[in-house]
Amino acid sequence: MVKRRKSSIYQGRSADNNITYTPTPGPLLQRGNYSLLRLLFILNAAGADGLTTVMLLEQMGSKADRMNAIIRKAQELKLIERVRGESKHGQFPRIYNVITDKGRQLLQKQQV
Repeated sequence: MVKRRKSSIYQGRSADNNITYTPTPGPLLQRGNYSLLRLLFILNAAGADGLTTVMLLEQMGSKADRMNAIIRKAQELKLIERVRGESKHGQFPRIYNVITDKGRQLLQKQQV
């Protein structure tokens, strides 16, 4: 039996069985924060309208459960804002992810 090492940035599953994510303290350009850095970079490039969660996951090229944990944490840290769009023809409304000023400032600090 092979033991699998649990990543230091993922704390496992929370009480409601969701994957949790904890950013590594310090700069974003380090192991454990790279996905968060990419998320902010993509949303900054998307502009003021942001991207739907589906489009964001597609651009990240990552699994939904892992990235949803990172998106939730970015929202908790107020680096992004999630805006509910309007429902069309009885479908679920789209959720747009938009980078905040705080997220933009953090991203600019990494590019210096």
